[in-house]
Amino acid sequence: MEESRRQFLHQTAWATSGLAVLAAASEAEAALASAALESPLAHRAAAAVIPGAKSPEDARETDARLRTPVPEAVWAAFKSEGLIPEAAPTPD
Repeated sequence: MEESRRQFLHQTAWATSGLAVLAAASEAEAALASAALESPLAHRAAAAVIPGAKSPEDARETDARLRTPVPEAVWAAFKSEGLIPEAAPTPD
């Protein structure tokens, strides 16, 4: 397969996965940003998530996202859609 076609297919797969993630999060009315912050904390090897903030408002938004739990239905949807492995740890 020529290189440009391979790259296109790879990018299309990532875009499709990204749209599926957004749809799964929207269906459960959960912010994708909250899921992105919570996900690494579910793994036993992770002790912290250190998000960057460009302003005090960014820091407040991040704090609010961390305090908003992502519903179990979102994690279940991510797993059923194949977006994360079935065995992946998810927040309690």
